[in-house]
Amino acid sequence: MRLEDKVVLLIGINEVSEAISKGLLDEGAKLVIGGKSQEIANRIVEHAKKNGRNAISLECDATNDDQIKAVVDEAISKYEKIDVLITNLWESKVTPFVDLTVNDFMDVLNKSLKAPFRCVRAVLPQMIQQKSGKIIHVTSLTGYAGSTYGKMGGKIPEVPLSTAASALLGFMRSVCREVGPRNITTNAVCIPIINTESFAAMYGEKAIRKSKALTSLGKVCTPEDVVGPVIFLASEESNYMSGESIIVGGGSYMQ
Repeated sequence: MRLEDKVVLLIGINEVSEAISKGLLDEGAKLVIGGKSQEIANRIVEHAKKNGRNAISLECDATNDDQIKAVVDEAISKYEKIDVLITNLWESKVTPFVDLTVNDFMDVLNKSLKAPFRCVRAVLPQMIQQKSGKIIHVTSLTGYAGSTYGKMGGKIPEVPLSTAASALLGFMRSVCREVGPRNITTNAVCIPIINTESFAAMYGEKAIRKSKALTSLGKVCTPEDVVGPVIFLASEESNYMSGESIIVGGGSYMQ
């Protein structure tokens, strides 16, 4: 197994995190998860128990430094290290730019950019001390493509998320330069609209169905499609990758 005895801290819980968590556990990881959705967290912990794996869940608001610190401290107290940090922290305000308020814009940046920053800041001292670590950000493909769904998938204006995701990629690359000499890598996985209940609540089921028209594969992304790239970046197979982004877009955006 590629992640045997690796300690993974995942902050931010939704259906994508659930699929990632189960994949990490199946690869032998010891998992600590922090987030708001305790229903999903409970399913992850139950999956671990059924398969003889280790997973603990703590409630965590990633916009709160004290709660992030509590999750980090618990992981270190229980396992004495953190090998991998994964953040899956982002949401969108689907509002035309001319109707967008400053508060709406800053709220998305707080949850989609500042929250991952807080997590990295909390974990880095431990990774620097142990002279190793991997940081992975799961973020929106709009950081590259902007609001790409306007042409073929219906109008989905989301300037704040696109701004936050693009800035997060810049943050990731800058941290990469700084901590690389400490044997710490930082990478990102960029994903489109996903076929889940939480994405449907954000964008609407019609937009999810139409989003497949943007892809060359002709189908909508699922949580399971994200698992492989994250596990790869968490494993030793990606030891020489840093400052990179893996785009899971089904051919909707190509570099």
